[in-house]
Amino acid sequence: MPGHELLDEMVNALLDPEAPSKWVGLFGMGGCEKTTLASRAHNGRRVREHFHDNIVWITVKKDASEDDLKAQLLNALEWGERKERARGTLDDMKHLARDVAAGNRVLLELDFIARPSSGRILVTTRKEGILRSLDAKAFPVHQLSMDESKKMFWKFAFGVHDPQPSDPDVVGFAEEIAQKCEGLPLALEVIGSAMAVHRSEGPHVWEERYKRLHLSNDPDVEKQMFKRLKFSYDELGNYEGEKLQECFLYVAAFPEDEEIEFTDLRKCWMEVGSELSPTAIVNELERRCLVKDK
Repeated sequence: MPGHELLDEMVNALLDPEAPSKWVGLFGMGGCEKTTLASRAHNGRRVREHFHDNIVWITVKKDASEDDLKAQLLNALEWGERKERARGTLDDMKHLARDVAAGNRVLLELDFIARPSSGRILVTTRKEGILRSLDAKAFPVHQLSMDESKKMFWKFAFGVHDPQPSDPDVVGFAEEIAQKCEGLPLALEVIGSAMAVHRSEGPHVWEERYKRLHLSNDPDVEKQMFKRLKFSYDELGNYEGEKLQECFLYVAAFPEDEEIEFTDLRKCWMEVGSELSPTAIVNELERRCLVKDK
């Protein structure tokens, strides 16, 4: 199902007043854009208007305990006028924590606490079994086809308006690299962006990068994704004077999904001694799709 159609189906399920379950879920491999789809629903006008902005987004860490999740949920509920609404909901929090502690990410609509009949909870996970245990309306998020993968890789590696490389060997290696991404949008975006600096170089450079992307047949999906993303990190090392790897490691040191203040990064990067200005560093990391500006 194309992304926009899946998004519409998911939003319809979230807003359906006759839905038999308050749970809606997305499941699929890591890097297949589950979080992106959830974020688009979360920020969409229909969802915002329906729930009157009573929406909480919570990231559930891989090793989170039930107590950790309860604390996250209660902390998310307790601000402003909603603090009063959060009282007396500990039993709800215990139940929710027990049910979703094994998941990846939860989008909790606050109306679930105030009006159980009208609230919804959106879960994204790699494990379909979690959604079955919740009796959730589940939507699979599939990998892209080879044609879709090539189109997406071309967009980031060669640009939307740039012509296809004239060298057939470069085209061949580009297709092989796109295939290595196995239809995962995150890998296509990050690796394509890393290869953009080589778009005008010859086939020997593309062949070298292709060989560096060799992946073992490791059944661990997370390890495979890590190897794909590490390629982009390794490419940062080609710019020694700019010290982009060290700059990126400072970004990675912040807690997952935490919004980072630019002034905090600037203080960290002053210690690195990069030849680039802090603004230029952010722009380069954004261009490589390693950070995103909200």
